[in-house]
Amino acid sequence: MIDITAIFNSLQPSKLQENHRVFHALPLPIFSNHRIGKSSNDKPILFLSGHIDKSYHIFPNIKLQNLTVTFNVYCNITSENIKEEGIFTIIKFLGDSTELQMYFLKLSGQIVENLGNNPTQFQIHTEIYRLIELLKNLSKPPIKTVQGLFAELIVIEQAKNLHNLIKSWHNEPTDKYDFTYQTQHLEVKSTSSGKRRHHFSLEQISPPKNHTLTIASVFVEQNNGGITINELKELILKKTNDFIEAQNILNLVIAKTLGSTYMSAQIQRFNYELAKKSILFYSSKNLLQINPACIPNEITDIHLKLDMSNVSSYKEFSFELEYET
Repeated sequence: MIDITAIFNSLQPSKLQENHRVFHALPLPIFSNHRIGKSSNDKPILFLSGHIDKSYHIFPNIKLQNLTVTFNVYCNITSENIKEEGIFTIIKFLGDSTELQMYFLKLSGQIVENLGNNPTQFQIHTEIYRLIELLKNLSKPPIKTVQGLFAELIVIEQAKNLHNLIKSWHNEPTDKYDFTYQTQHLEVKSTSSGKRRHHFSLEQISPPKNHTLTIASVFVEQNNGGITINELKELILKKTNDFIEAQNILNLVIAKTLGSTYMSAQIQRFNYELAKKSILFYSSKNLLQINPACIPNEITDIHLKLDMSNVSSYKEFSFELEYET
């Protein structure tokens, strides 16, 4: 992966007239058609070069709190005493947060790798909107704890066919289950107590007719010598052949899940060995069943805490049907 951060840190703040479309920026390794620059106030500027083909559209410029995007700008760029002219889409980072800036630089490297050296304008537009969606999610409330997210990621990382789990991972806060493929569902529960006692809603452990539900139980403990959410994500990416698609899904779901806690979550470390060795799976058919007919209509939103220590379990899980390729 390109380390855009190192290149950016090597740059001096620009003294050129950016308002006159004159910039100082360096070509990126491998993808030399694209550039990274540093503004006069030490903010990163990403320059993306794309060829115009039948997919070309006139895209409106974008202005957000921490970001501006100007499409197809004719500008002059100097780099190491070389002057050149070209048309670039310019992404300027405006935020004050050092952590958010580092995240932007990392995402910029991923964008460039996704695009390759000679993308179309439409491909650039698609990647930029993916970037914007990720950044917007960082201002929203979290939908799950870091512990809960770590448990879901460790289940993915340990799966035999992890790409099927990645593709079936929940994408919205309103999703009832963590993973769904057709009529099959997987719900991941974590605990730091060392006892398999988990909270459920009655609705959650009562899947629709002809649907199957599996529960994954994981021990997750914070540990200074453990690994972070981001390090666990990188372990997953090393195990998948479809790197770009998996990376895009993982980035989006992690951002949506953590929301405004994303930055603080990056310093939390968890015991990787304990988590992976503790994973057990349970069929919902073996859990305590409550007949809905026995519950008065006036009683709703029922929640349970189930002790699963004596419920039959198994060590491996996979969805029965494969995704089409």
